[in-house]
Amino acid sequence: MTSLKNISLSFGGCLNITDAGLSSICRGLKQLSSLRVLYLIFARNSELTNQGLYNVGKQLKRMTFIKSINLIFENCSGMNDLGLVNLCQGLEKLLSLQHLYLNFSKSNVITSTGMQSLCQTLKNLRSLNSIDLNLGENIINDEGLFNLVQGLKNSPSLSNVFLGIAGCKVASELGLLIFCQVLEALDQSQNITLDSSSCKITIDLEMLNLDQIFKHLCSFTHIQFDLKSRPITDLALHNLSLVYQELTSLQRLDIDLKHCRNLDDANLSRLTQGLKNLISLQRIDFNFTQCTKITDIGLETLGQFFKNLQGLSSITLSFLNCEEITDTGIESLGQALKTLASLRDVSLCFLGCEKVTDTGREKLHQTLKCLPHLSFIWIYPYFN
Repeated sequence: MTSLKNISLSFGGCLNITDAGLSSICRGLKQLSSLRVLYLIFARNSELTNQGLYNVGKQLKRMTFIKSINLIFENCSGMNDLGLVNLCQGLEKLLSLQHLYLNFSKSNVITSTGMQSLCQTLKNLRSLNSIDLNLGENIINDEGLFNLVQGLKNSPSLSNVFLGIAGCKVASELGLLIFCQVLEALDQSQNITLDSSSCKITIDLEMLNLDQIFKHLCSFTHIQFDLKSRPITDLALHNLSLVYQELTSLQRLDIDLKHCRNLDDANLSRLTQGLKNLISLQRIDFNFTQCTKITDIGLETLGQFFKNLQGLSSITLSFLNCEEITDTGIESLGQALKTLASLRDVSLCFLGCEKVTDTGREKLHQTLKCLPHLSFIWIYPYFN
């Protein structure tokens, strides 16, 4: 065993492993002086806490011979920034480390404090030439993004970077600008990969220079816009149309317009006008819940918009409690969707649409059944 160079230990889903057990594992590993590559996988374990990461860091700093470390703590909700700080204190002692992989995705606990500690660690690891960070679905604010940028920029030997930020939430104009600076900087190197394919962006659509910010996101394939309960103004619609012009590679678009009570047929028409050039779209998810001013005219407008997107394979639409919609509106929508030969799955919600009848929903179902590649159809409420 003393000549062992590579070791991979996977305890993903082993819910009974505690901080003490993690400490015991690491104490044993430090005896392997020939070890050069280490994989430790502890995904989906809520028993591990900051103390466990402290124990790992404490043992790692004595493993100065190691070249590659891969630590996966995906969905370990018992850890937070303090644990990452403790881990980094051990990592920064590994002056021979060449590759580092850290996965804290879906933990929802890593913020600017953890990013600052990681930034300092990256500066100290002067032999590090490859880093893989998966921070997806964490709440990284403006300061955290800034710290991350500084850490990557100041790593002297770094030549290969994989940055996983899928699902991270960017809320302010400053944060969005910093985020885009990250993209711009990383795009300049062919050795840097950015996994941001499902970034959720909560923004003020009346921010200045919004189109200039989003031009850095032109390579995104999936963006979610969280606009629920926000006023849909003329300026907001104008800015949104400029944003869409930049997202030329977009394949999936999710827009949450829940409770946007001033979204009427005219505003919906302007919204779709901005979208019509997104010809690469394959999947759409629009939430119009409680948009009570949308009528049959709005559904006809949506249908005309969908006709221009012949590559669509999936459509999800919610019209929950849109009280002005009738059978006439859903019939026109169905006739438009029937022209999309690539459509594979359709999910439509008309719950609370009191003017939509069982007969209307059944007719819609019969219309969509004719699509050649359709494998899934869901219309709610079900018709009798």
